[in-house]
Parts: sequence; structure tokens; C-alpha cells
Amino acid sequence: MDPKKPILVTGALGKTGSRVISALANRNIKVRAFIRREDAVNQAKALGATEVACGDFFDDKSVRFAIEGCSRIIHICPPMNPKETEISKRITDHCLANKTERMILYSVLHPLLQDVPHHQNKLAAERHLVNSGQNFTILQPSRYMQHLIPIWNKIIETGVHSMPFSIETKFSLVDLEDLAEAAATIAIDNGHDGATYELAGPEK
Repeated sequence: MDPKKPILVTGALGKTGSRVISALANRNIKVRAFIRREDAVNQAKALGATEVACGDFFDDKSVRFAIEGCSRIIHICPPMNPKETEISKRITDHCLANKTERMILYSVLHPLLQDVPHHQNKLAAERHLVNSGQNFTILQPSRYMQHLIPIWNKIIETGVHSMPFSIETKFSLVDLEDLAEAAATIAIDNGHDGATYELAGPEK
């Protein structure tokens, strides 16, 4: 990786993207944040972004500008976005046209589970990337520990952790901070071309 070229992070102001930016910045890596709102430039810089590109995923000009000159890209689509497949395909195609060194796609654990609607979009995005000819790495994180924070008081009060799936379903919780560190490491290091990593927490 050319240290003079920045790594682009999309979804830069979300709960995931913001932590990935900070993890990269803490390693003295140049980061370009791709954000939608021009009034949030200072917010992105406060996270550690050295450069900020403003635009929309569906505006070719702003996407090309954001990608141009970047060595690698960590694409984090806004969660549960119904247009995620199209967005990710567009980012992949722009990376390929720009001859981007590597695209890191932030997907989801077990995207083959088709009974979960947003998993279908993740799988389609992965399939397009793999077949595109673009160098890639795919990250498949499990459920965030941080998802428990908004409902923690209710769990303590009631003694019940209500989940939108069967209580027989096995899953792993992972700390978002750990995921961000893993994403930063994989983005910086060489040797991850064509790899897919399942990112989960400890078994116990």
C-alpha cells in the first residue's frame, strides 16, 4: 500500500465507519471520509479523517472524486438500506474503473441466510464484487455487542432479552471496537486479496 495515498471509508459517519476511521487514524494512516452532508465535514475530521469528500452514492461525479487517488477502499453501506445491492455494485464498478488496488466490502455473517431480508442484499453485493474482476476482501461481522445498549435497562428490569428470532438460534456477539481494529488491520496489510473473513466474538 502506498502510504501517500489515503484509504477511503464510505458510510464514514455511521457507528461502524466512524470507528474504522479512528482505528486507521490511530495508526497514522491517511483517511478520506465519504459523507453525504457538507455540514458534517468537521465531524469527520474530528474522527481522524485527513480528507473529506461529500456526495451521494448515486452521483457518479462525486463517487469518482471520492475514489480517485485512493489506494484502498472500505465500503460500509448504511445499514438496512433497501438499495444496498445497487449502491455496492456502483462502488465496485467505480473501483474497477479507477483501478483501485483493493476494495474491502463490509458485509454480514452468513449472508446465505435468505430469511433475513438485508442478507439477500449483502449476498448480491458480494457476488457482484467477486465476479467483477476487482481485487477484494470481504468482511462478514456478526451481531454487535453495542446493539444491546439501547435495550439494556429493559433487560435488567424485566429479566427478558427479547430477540426477533428463535431462542434456539445460536449467534455470537462481537465488540464494534474490535471489528474496527480488524477492518483497519486488513485494509492496511497486504496478503488479503480474495479473502473472506467471518468476524465474531469469543465462544464463551
